[in-house]
Order: sequence, then structure tokens, then C-alpha cells
Amino acid sequence: KVQSRGTRALENVIKRRTSTMNAKHIATILHSMAALRMTHPKQRALRRTLIDRFVLLVDSANGQSIGNMLWACGKLEELPETGSDLEKILGRLLDVSPSCNSQNFSNTIWALGTMKDRRRVADHTLELLLS
Repeated sequence: KVQSRGTRALENVIKRRTSTMNAKHIATILHSMAALRMTHPKQRALRRTLIDRFVLLVDSANGQSIGNMLWACGKLEELPETGSDLEKILGRLLDVSPSCNSQNFSNTIWALGTMKDRRRVADHTLELLLS
């Protein structure tokens, strides 16, 4: 299968710049990966690197970045590996919720709905997201 120039260019940017990306950059890149349907198993390491970096930087993320990042993860079928990482991201969304809009929450809830193991999110957290 031939890889598109856009996909190759995006992979190159990710490899060169991951260490300098902030949460917004990572959310945008993951969103682009989802739009380009970059779900090939060979690209899994790139997705994991970006998701792990987002978790490290989540305390600086706003609601839009979180919603977009989780939507992309749901579309890519690649959510944070541990429940505690996911809870950390959702906790940040709840912390910034006064500045969030409905799209931020709907993207997040949609992404959570794509999860195979829904027990990874505490019932209390789900209740807070839905309230």
C-alpha cells in the first residue's frame, strides 16, 4: 500500500518535534492522524508516543485540547493505556470545565463510548462529566 505524502510528512514532523510539543500541538497532531486514518500497526508507536506525552503535559491542557485529543484517540482506537492516565486527563477536563463548551464534553463522551473496557473510568468521574 502506498503511503501518502501527507502521512509521511506528518510522521516526520512527529519524529523530529515530539519533545518540544505542547498539549495543544499534540491534540492537533492526533486529530490530523485520525483525519488521515493513520491506524496502521506500524504507526502505533507514534500514536503511543504522542498520547504518553499528552498525559505528561495534561496539566497545561485546555478543554478543547482534551476533547480533540480524546476524540482522535477514539477514532484511532488508541486510548491512554492505563485507567489512571485516562482519569488524569478527565480530571483536568473537569478542572477546566467552566471554560469548556459542549463540543469539548461531547467529543470526550463519544471517545469514552468507543472504549472496549468501560470499567477504566470511575463511575464518579462519568457522573461528573454527565452533570
